[in-house]
Amino acid sequence: MTQARARRRASRTLPAPIDAATHPPLCVVREYDFGVCNRLEMIVMYEKKILGLDDAKRVAAAAEAEARRNNWNVVIAIVDDGGHLIYLQREKVQLGSVEVAITKAKVALMFRRPTRIWEEMVAAGRYGYLAMPGMLPLEGGVPLVFEDEIVGAIGISGVKSSEDGQIAAAGAAAL
Repeated sequence: MTQARARRRASRTLPAPIDAATHPPLCVVREYDFGVCNRLEMIVMYEKKILGLDDAKRVAAAAEAEARRNNWNVVIAIVDDGGHLIYLQREKVQLGSVEVAITKAKVALMFRRPTRIWEEMVAAGRYGYLAMPGMLPLEGGVPLVFEDEIVGAIGISGVKSSEDGQIAAAGAAAL
């Protein structure tokens, strides 16, 4: 290494070292050797709750129990936090309800609120919400929340939208 390069390297201002003992357990501390001095760099990684298949089945079982209690045949759709379908159940109901249930779940997830809110807005004359991408303003979609984090959503279709909402709420409560 040339003397000029060594001087430039030695004159660089590096951040103060980070004491690994003072950081929470979620932090990863790595040590890098730059030749002249050692520098500790903190890389912060966040924990993320994941909705697993067993969780989805538990939510679906609670929703199914509510539907059976009322003799309602419905489609139950559960999506993960990315909007991908991880569970679908259809019991003696029209084929069109499959896509409706999936869309209700996706809308509840993407807008982070029950689809009932959008149905009420449109019913109150706020028709602009109909133009929102992917919008289906019908009750029956509910976000799935675990420890204050949205981990997915449930969508129900097959009966009146208020009844779909009742089933979806029962499923969401099981998580």
